[in-house]
Amino acid sequence: MAGQRDVRNALEEAVEVLEGAGWSIRLYDTVHPGDGTRLARAAAEEGAQVALAAGGDGTVNEVVNGLVGTDVALGVLPVGTGNTWAKELGYPAWVPPYRHPLREAAQALAESSVHRVDVGRANGRYFLLWAGVGFDAEVAHEVESLIEMKRRLGLILYAVSGVSLALSFVGTRSTVVIDGRPFRRRVLMVAISNARLYGGGLFQLAPAAYIDDGRLDVFVFRGHGPTATFQHFFRLLTQYHMRDPSMDYYRARTVEIYTDRPMAVQVDGEPHGQTPLTAEVVPGALKILVPRSAPATIFQAPVPARAPR
Repeated sequence: MAGQRDVRNALEEAVEVLEGAGWSIRLYDTVHPGDGTRLARAAAEEGAQVALAAGGDGTVNEVVNGLVGTDVALGVLPVGTGNTWAKELGYPAWVPPYRHPLREAAQALAESSVHRVDVGRANGRYFLLWAGVGFDAEVAHEVESLIEMKRRLGLILYAVSGVSLALSFVGTRSTVVIDGRPFRRRVLMVAISNARLYGGGLFQLAPAAYIDDGRLDVFVFRGHGPTATFQHFFRLLTQYHMRDPSMDYYRARTVEIYTDRPMAVQVDGEPHGQTPLTAEVVPGALKILVPRSAPATIFQAPVPARAPR
């Protein structure tokens, strides 16, 4: 159900490519929330080597939550709305109205290597990309309630919802605790990132982030009201946010956020309750498939050469 198109035929082509490369594939549909996690755990228990998430970032997150701590490697066939993780790793991207490049993505998987990366854990749920509170989490909560419109409009719905919310969003006074050190701020949004890209790959939120360095990159966007919200958005869009005097940046192992009023929480772009939020990095907790097209700059440790099949 991810994304805006029926990709069944393209997915069957991808399976043919992988089977032609010697893979043995079993295909399962996710029907209900949590199915991705359940199926990934079952794959680990059955001795699978790889679990491929054919979906968007939400599907990837579910599969991650079933694989952390196992020896099963995560791969992705990007058919979702944002596909941020796929873009982070340099997989071929779908540009509407053209077909999904799943055959090319499958070929990249067949030629990939295996590498261990970090994940975050936010209020008990693992995340591969980011977690956070405030403005972006409020947008995620609003879009989730419009699931049919999300399927039809995709990132356009996020943009429209974001602009509408920004007109009235004010933030709240908050205590942010970075590796045990508390700071008091008026917060519009806090983003806790494990990767460089953000928001469907439209923004490079954390230009210095590595996905295997044992740290999370933390961005505290301060301010009050619509003007400050739009200013932060514009600075993020133009990559000026790292020089923004009203944004605080940290690299941390643990983050705690306590807000004077409840604020929404998101994990990998999906709604996940409200504050308080406690997040931590779990170093090297997940194996992933790394295509040859992946930029070397997202890794701190050398990625091994392709393993023999």
